[in-house]
Amino acid sequence: MASAHSVPRMTVPNGASVHVERLIYVPQLVGGGMQPHRALLPVIDRIRAAAYAALDAEPRAPWRKIFVSRADSTARVLVNEAELAAMAAAAGFETVVLGGMPVAEQVRLFAEATHIVAPHGAGLTNLVFCRPGAALLELHMDCYVQWAYRRLAALRGLRYGCVIGTVIPPRNDWVHVNTWRLDPDVLAAALADPRFTAPG
Repeated sequence: MASAHSVPRMTVPNGASVHVERLIYVPQLVGGGMQPHRALLPVIDRIRAAAYAALDAEPRAPWRKIFVSRADSTARVLVNEAELAAMAAAAGFETVVLGGMPVAEQVRLFAEATHIVAPHGAGLTNLVFCRPGAALLELHMDCYVQWAYRRLAALRGLRYGCVIGTVIPPRNDWVHVNTWRLDPDVLAAALADPRFTAPG
């Protein structure tokens, strides 16, 4: 049996393509992390019901478009986040920072969201409070593509899409200290894509 070290590796330049006879797809590129499973749905449903019940009023029917900012984080800094947030604002999104926001406010925010644009981060655990049909556009860094929230979105009946930005050199092996950038044209195309903009 071939070990990982005996498999030849190559880097494919931007714009190039490679034809292969056999492709092994590894969906989890970063090792551990949250792995949402269907067996957790009853637990998630109980958490969501308790969180809704603790609110001072029932969440409104979904109506909000939110851009989740990580401006308060020093990990995996998206260097042009302000520019992307401004583009999202022009498309009707409100920018929110979850750090320091009361839990009840986060519950209501996601329960009332129809569309979410967010860099990958722990704040997306709030997807458990979304109503089915809400749409998530997750922003990933190319050296840290982590599918936990894609799985969680599927379990909750949410629509999911992602776009991937690039690390700003020099790249560090400890991914959380890397900085990265997302091409604004890529976000613009996603914000205009009817698969994302359509109502849930």
